[in-house]
Amino acid sequence: MEVNLYLKRNKQIPPLWLFLTFISLSGCAYKEVTLSHQQTQRQISCVGFYVDWHVSDQTVDYINMHCAKALIKKGYQLEDAQLQSVDFTVPEPPQGKEWDQALAAQLFEQGQLTEREYGNILGALEVTYYDEIEQAKALKRKGEIDQARYEQLVEQAETELKGS
Repeated sequence: MEVNLYLKRNKQIPPLWLFLTFISLSGCAYKEVTLSHQQTQRQISCVGFYVDWHVSDQTVDYINMHCAKALIKKGYQLEDAQLQSVDFTVPEPPQGKEWDQALAAQLFEQGQLTEREYGNILGALEVTYYDEIEQAKALKRKGEIDQARYEQLVEQAETELKGS
């Protein structure tokens, strides 16, 4: 695919440069946390990437810590002690509502959520979304659901993530 954007002198802008410019103008975060196992000397990393102008760092921290918790239960130790001291609590949604990206953004913009709370909510939503997608893929792979049902499950997961 070729991107045909031109400068005043008709110089073509390379697609990679456009992508990198777009990413640098938006809020995004990429972080990696490393865990090691004392008995096996094995190291494993959890890698998170998220794009959000306000809370990408907090969201990636939540996603990485979710990954790390499963490994800690298996005997691994988190090398980043600072991350262990962060409060990853997801606040309760307003009465009668479920969290989704739209509701969280609305409350954040109204000042009812801190950056950390907003990032934790978005992280929890992302983790749930990808878990639901992986479960749907597994069911389809096993032949327990057909393509139509798979697509319904994916659409349902996207609606739960983004809001109606």
